Amino acid sequence: MQITQTHKQMVAKAIAEDLKMRQHSDSGYKQANHAQYLQINPGSYSRISKGDIDKVLSEVEWVRIGKKLFCDLSENGWKTARTAVFGFVTAQLSMCQQDSLSAINCDLVGIGKTHSAEVYAATHQNVIYVKCRQGITRADLLREMAQNLGLEHGDQVRKIRERVELELLRLQNPLVVLDDAGYMNDNCWMEIKGLYDVTEGGTGWYIIGDDTLGVKINKMLAKRKLGWEALFDRFNRKFQAITEQYDSEASVSVMRKETALQILQLNLPEADTQLRKDILTRSGLSLRVLRKEVAKHKRMNATKKAA
Repeated sequence: MQITQTHKQMVAKAIAEDLKMRQHSDSGYKQANHAQYLQINPGSYSRISKGDIDKVLSEVEWVRIGKKLFCDLSENGWKTARTAVFGFVTAQLSMCQQDSLSAINCDLVGIGKTHSAEVYAATHQNVIYVKCRQGITRADLLREMAQNLGLEHGDQVRKIRERVELELLRLQNPLVVLDDAGYMNDNCWMEIKGLYDVTEGGTGWYIIGDDTLGVKINKMLAKRKLGWEALFDRFNRKFQAITEQYDSEASVSVMRKETALQILQLNLPEADTQLRKDILTRSGLSLRVLRKEVAKHKRMNATKKAA
């Protein structure tokens, strides 16, 4: 995408606001920590903090940092609806953070779990949000956590782990959120168990995945693989899911349709009944697809108006 001055100003503002939020909860948090977290050269960070946004970062870097800080760099101005899923995930995240609890959320794809967690991470202090990816290793996980904490993460894994442990113990009510956790291998999971043991009672843990994550964990338990019983016990031996509150697939489908319609009405209020129906049908009630459909419709409308 093409980055405009407006986009740069938006990201620069997000950088300043994120730093302010982190410093509010941690007086020892410096600009150097924030630069480390955002992976920005200290000199470039200093220029941005002084309002200099010209030729300081590449367009790719502006986009990367914007995504990390959950900026909406599209022209669509996406609005977050307070859906049932949003309320469910937010309440659980808040409880885990405030009381240093742990939970595993395994639920259907495309219902808004990730977006809810991203919004929470962007608006609450001391949240370490890690988006897992295919092939993630134990070293990758620790480096991601260290980077999120604003720590040096380029040397030996053992040293990085020590820094992460100490920082989690130092912070007030930190919360670690591991999204798309199904991609993690055994070593990652056992690392989580180890970190949990060190920080128990002082750090909240929230793991997010689709329903296949539950299948994976149950498979490991059935095989009696070393460490998995102990790990599952630390997460209360249960999976959290908003869909468990509904007594049939039909009622879950109704909830998903109501959720999608609520989001559509907020982000495309001018749509008539037929257009809403068409977009909902094309989205398959996946909120991720719904967002793309709304963006596509807005682009088409803008093109027509410009013609």
